[in-house]
Amino acid sequence: MSGYDTDGDDRDSDDVSYDYEQKCGTCKRRFGSESAWSKHGSKKDSGCKEHKICFPSDENLDHAREKYHMKCFVNGCTSQYARGTWSDDDIVDHIKDEHTDWGSSSSSDSE
Repeated sequence: MSGYDTDGDDRDSDDVSYDYEQKCGTCKRRFGSESAWSKHGSKKDSGCKEHKICFPSDENLDHAREKYHMKCFVNGCTSQYARGTWSDDDIVDHIKDEHTDWGSSSSSDSE
C-alpha cells in the first residue's frame, strides 16, 4: 500500500496562524489555504473517521484489510453494514463488493 498521508499536501497548523483555516472532519487536519484544502479533498476522496485518516477511494479495500472495523467506514454508505455491529470479515467483504470498482463491477447480488 502507498501510505495514506505521505504526499505532503497537508500540514497541521496547530502552532501557526492563518487567515484561512479549514479542518477536515475525517482526519482532523487543518489547512491554511483554500488550495491546500481543495487538494486534500481531491486527492483523498475517502477516509475513516474511526482511525482519523483520509485516503483515495481506490485504497478503501486496503484500509479495510489493514485495520479492524465493526461497521462500514465509507462516508455516505447507507447499507446495513453502516449500522450495527459486524465481523471484520463481513466489513472487508462489503467494502470489496460495494466500495471498490473491482467489486462493484463484478458483484451482481450485493446487499
